[in-house]
Amino acid sequence: MENPIIELATKIQKKYGENIETRVIDKLGPDHCPEIHVEILLPDGSVFHGKGNNQKIAKQNAARKALKDLS
Repeated sequence: MENPIIELATKIQKKYGENIETRVIDKLGPDHCPEIHVEILLPDGSVFHGKGNNQKIAKQNAARKALKDLS
C-alpha cells in the first residue's frame, strides 16, 4: 500500500490545487514512550486527528481517516 500521507496529499493537490497542512497538537507521556497527537487540515476546512507513538505513525493514522472520509 502506498504511504497514506502521500496518497492523501496527491488527492488533495489534484482536487483543490493546494497542499494539506499537518501539525503536532500534543505530546503525552515520557520521552521513551510518547503518544503524539497530530491533525491534518484540508483546504476545505476539514480536520482529521491521529495519534501514535511517533509523529510519522500519528500522521499516517490521520491520513487514513481522511482518505476513508473522502472515498
